[in-house]
Amino acid sequence: VSCAQAAPRLRADAEARAALDRRIDAIRAALATGDLLAVNAADLAFHGALVALTESPLLATLWQAVRRHIVVLFSFDVRHLSDPERILGDHLT
Repeated sequence: VSCAQAAPRLRADAEARAALDRRIDAIRAALATGDLLAVNAADLAFHGALVALTESPLLATLWQAVRRHIVVLFSFDVRHLSDPERILGDHLT
């Protein structure tokens, strides 16, 4: 949902694209160092930025409501993936 809502702004706003690229770079850097907490923090920042780009008060409220649960989910996922680099690939797709 948020990708579809953010797409028009991403197409029109080079700074918005650059902001997401910086979030992806942070995920990449954290993966390179093996810092799983930093991977999770960067991943959450990416999704938070994507939600912000939608400019949807409803989606922003929902994100704030589920963010804590997403932290737990991401923490579990990153520790149990056979290939943590897949996290980066998922964000580039």
